[in-house]
Amino acid sequence: MVEAHTECHPRDQRSFELMRRLFFIIAAVALPLLPSIASAQTIDTLVIQPLKYPSWVGTFEIASGNVLLGALTGGIAQKVRGRSFKDGFTRGALGGLITYGGKRITARRFDGAGILGREIAAVGASVIRNAGDSQPAFGRLILPFGPVRFYVAPRALRSTRIRLDVPSLAWTIYGIAEPRLFFDASQSLSAGGAVFRTHNRFLRFKGDTLDAGGVAAAGNILIGDIPSFGRTAFLRTLAHERVHTIQHDQIFSTMIDPLQAHYLPRVPLGKTLDRFVDLNFSADVLSTISRFIPRHDARPWELEAEYLARLN
Repeated sequence: MVEAHTECHPRDQRSFELMRRLFFIIAAVALPLLPSIASAQTIDTLVIQPLKYPSWVGTFEIASGNVLLGALTGGIAQKVRGRSFKDGFTRGALGGLITYGGKRITARRFDGAGILGREIAAVGASVIRNAGDSQPAFGRLILPFGPVRFYVAPRALRSTRIRLDVPSLAWTIYGIAEPRLFFDASQSLSAGGAVFRTHNRFLRFKGDTLDAGGVAAAGNILIGDIPSFGRTAFLRTLAHERVHTIQHDQIFSTMIDPLQAHYLPRVPLGKTLDRFVDLNFSADVLSTISRFIPRHDARPWELEAEYLARLN
């Protein structure tokens, strides 16, 4: 049965069109902080080299970048809904600061740093999303774990929903089915997402021109485990990819999911899909953006992940 669709008021239609354009505006302004869905760490970055500038300089730059990204996202999203840019900007900035804190924690090397940092950053992304929706800062939390997300309303826990991230599940299945990859249970629990390791080989997918030491894909982490590189390089690669995972979570919660929430219920069976699954198509958008920066080591999101991974 095909569901009936109601006509939209012209003003609503214009608002919806502005929402669609919002994604591209923020993507253009915030390009330095946007992640690639399958972000990889190349062999060159595995070699430990000293930072060329004081650590506080990089810390200030990355922290302020995250704050600005959150502020712009919240402010512009409120503005296109006809509400207060200032309110969205201010509360979005808070969310960006929390997200940065999560990234710093996830790059640390203690057990559980990955999942702790990921959930803290998810709270930050939720604050940004709520700012854009003109909702209380912590009114709804979007918390990822493995291939699922928990949509939690702290004041109404019974209304918690669980949705399946389809691309994340697909990558998990791939990792299990690929005979050259081995599931690492302890690192997966610590990271809050599936971690797969090779045995003494790098990673290279069809069409790639570079070998990779690690790849983050839709909440999953693939690691090229090369024993001769040493334990430090392995741990730093894990930290690098965990930062990418948070970047992926952030772009989904603040940009992709609002588009799904608006457009998906308008197609047949869309309301049912929107209730149970996350159609995380950020891969297509962000991979397209990556083509404008062909040098892997010049992509700002890679620089962010590498810098945070080297601090520890």
